[in-house]
Amino acid sequence: MYNESVDISKLIDDLNSSLFLKLPNTKPKIVKVGGDASARRYYRIKTEENSYILCKDESSSGPENNSLFCNIQKILKSYNIPVPELYEANLNSSMILEQDLGDRTLLKVLPDFHGGKEELETYKSILNIMIKIHTIDPVNHEEENFTKLLFDPDKLMSEVSFTIKYFYEGFLKSSLGSEVLNYFKDLTNFLSKEKMVPTHRDFHSRNIMCFKGEFYIIDFQDIRMGLPQYDLVSLLEDCYYKISEKNLEKLKTYYYKKFIQTYTNQKREHFDRLYDLMTIQRTFKAIGSFSYLFLVKKDPRFLKYIGFGMEKIRNKINKYPEFYGLKKELFKNYYEN
Repeated sequence: MYNESVDISKLIDDLNSSLFLKLPNTKPKIVKVGGDASARRYYRIKTEENSYILCKDESSSGPENNSLFCNIQKILKSYNIPVPELYEANLNSSMILEQDLGDRTLLKVLPDFHGGKEELETYKSILNIMIKIHTIDPVNHEEENFTKLLFDPDKLMSEVSFTIKYFYEGFLKSSLGSEVLNYFKDLTNFLSKEKMVPTHRDFHSRNIMCFKGEFYIIDFQDIRMGLPQYDLVSLLEDCYYKISEKNLEKLKTYYYKKFIQTYTNQKREHFDRLYDLMTIQRTFKAIGSFSYLFLVKKDPRFLKYIGFGMEKIRNKINKYPEFYGLKKELFKNYYEN
């Protein structure tokens, strides 16, 4: 099990010197909770009366990152998007004290479902939250950083290069020719031509919390403008969990009717093509993240999702003969290692 030691005494000293909320004289219970691949560290702080989540950004840009987080939280909350409350923030020490939403992610809730109806209705309610994010008008936030950041070809290709570096070269000890990059350039150029909306960027089952019967979105600080399918694929083609094929088609249709038909002029055939090609790119990026977590963070928990992700990519490419060359190169190096 991946673990990280916590210097409790130092953390308490940092808290008492950095936050307005002073902890009681009795030593609180502090436990590290799961985080992501960034320099952010998360701790649950339990006192006799309350429970909090402390986010401590240990990077050199921690104050700037946390300022961005607080600002995005305020914007999302203004649109009635369910996000955790922020109690205190000390940007100089890169600390934020947040609402404790517990440990039940969507991923932990899903095994409780024993029929397709519960799965379908749960995902519909979460898609409604996603649509609230996608309908934020960037014109009203032109001064905000997130409206200036784009999932353009350069950004999408940087994610492709990330996976080549950490999965193929680092994990498989293999190499890919320039032909692979050419295929991905064609794919990402196609994906970048559409109208962009505010996207969460990491909208998957580990970043959705179930608290007191309601769902909340976390890890939203990296929001940027992108294809709406980026978030949609992140949720419905999640490497952590396979939605039933029947429900998957119903959910795609639900989102298409509630958002795409209302706010864009995409025809269903074009929407589906964008969805499939975005699945290839987004899943490829996720595999790079899993490899990075293992190679750099020494965290092996996510390796089990790589095989599922690769087969998802293969099945999607099978629908598009023009990308058969990409499939050949990706899987020749994958299956032979």
